[in-house]
Amino acid sequence: PVTACQFKRAGGGAPHLDPLAEDLAGAFEVGTGRGVPVGGASGVALSAIQGLHAELTDKDAQIETLTGRLAELESLVGQLVAQ
Repeated sequence: PVTACQFKRAGGGAPHLDPLAEDLAGAFEVGTGRGVPVGGASGVALSAIQGLHAELTDKDAQIETLTGRLAELESLVGQLVAQ
């Protein structure tokens, strides 16, 4: 999960959205659970992007298949109506 948080250092800075270090460490084995190195967070983000790209590619193939099947069915219905 992504949560709103502030840094613990003096002043805290502006609130930002981040996953908790403990969650990233448990789910992706990056960081120590007390902090996440920038490279670890970047790697998790890039991995997620690759996963989403693979899902979109699969969905595109499904849409193409279903579009072809729909065109065939519309053609058949057209032939039946014309009889």
